[in-house]
Amino acid sequence: MKARIKARIKTTGEVYTVVGITHDDPAYFPQYVFHLGNDKWYPYKDVELIGEDTTDWQQVRIQAAIAAMQSYISDGERMALVSKKFDYDDKIISKFIAEGAVMYADALIAELKKGWKDEND
Repeated sequence: MKARIKARIKTTGEVYTVVGITHDDPAYFPQYVFHLGNDKWYPYKDVELIGEDTTDWQQVRIQAAIAAMQSYISDGERMALVSKKFDYDDKIISKFIAEGAVMYADALIAELKKGWKDEND
């Protein structure tokens, strides 16, 4: 995957991948930024460049959810409590654990993204 620079439109907060830059006056480089997704040019003063994010967040989410689910399942004491709570219904237990694993994965990703943004501000 090729790294791309991201930019946030200051007035709307929307984030786009920069696909082209032009500089009509080198003193104001880059004068305009072209954003993928809305096909508009914006003056540099109207955008905030937020750096490169080459992370495949969907893959991170999958791996984090798998790790959380493995951890949950490997804890016999926790599994006994969950089984008792849901009357040993495997279908409900599986759904409960899967939803929890995704919740933990999403929380981890949110924290990781905060750290990435802080480092690149």
